[in-house]
Amino acid sequence: MTEVGKDLNKAGIEAQKEVKNTVVASWEKFKSTSETAINNTEEDIKVLRDKIALASKAEQEKLTMQLNKLEQKNKALKEKLEQRSQKFNEDIIEFNESAIETEMEFEREFKHDASQIGIALKDLFKDNVD
Repeated sequence: MTEVGKDLNKAGIEAQKEVKNTVVASWEKFKSTSETAINNTEEDIKVLRDKIALASKAEQEKLTMQLNKLEQKNKALKEKLEQRSQKFNEDIIEFNESAIETEMEFEREFKHDASQIGIALKDLFKDNVD
């Protein structure tokens, strides 16, 4: 009985290590891709600010306000990514059977939010043509 208990405990520890390795590897890839996307969005915002400067005064105010909102959303995403990264660095995340699903849910939500910002940036001038 004792031997079976030890084997089960060892198997549980090995499964937990495997889950941790899977989640961490997936996280590192996701983090890198997300940081690149955030940086690209920051560059797009800079380009749009230059483009807005060429618009009429009334359009400048309206477009700047819209762009400021999108910039704040992008900053919030950046903070969300940094907070999640900190949890990984401090080993706060619990690596159990639900860890993979939890991480996938975080990534889905993050990608959705980033996608919405990207679409809004592309559409910024569509409704504001002089």
